[in-house]
Amino acid sequence: MARDILVEFVVNDARRELTADGGDAKVLDVSGSTAFVRYRRGHNSHCEACVMSPEDFQGLLLELIRLRAPYIEHVQLEVAD
Repeated sequence: MARDILVEFVVNDARRELTADGGDAKVLDVSGSTAFVRYRRGHNSHCEACVMSPEDFQGLLLELIRLRAPYIEHVQLEVAD
C-alpha cells in the first residue's frame, strides 16, 4: 500500500460525517492519480436520508481531495457491509 499523508488526512477528516451513524472510511491505497478507499455505510433508523450514500461520500471525498491533493483525480470506493 502506498501511503499518502494528504489523502489520509482528507479521508480521516471526512470520516466525521460518517461516524455519527456508525459508518467508516479508510484509505486502502493510492496509485497514480487514484485513491482507493473502503467505505462502510452507517445506519440511522430515525433518519435514513441522513446517512450518506456511497455516491455522495465519493463526491465529497473527491471535492476535498482536490483542494488538498490536486494530483488525485479519481476516488475509487470499495463498499463494505
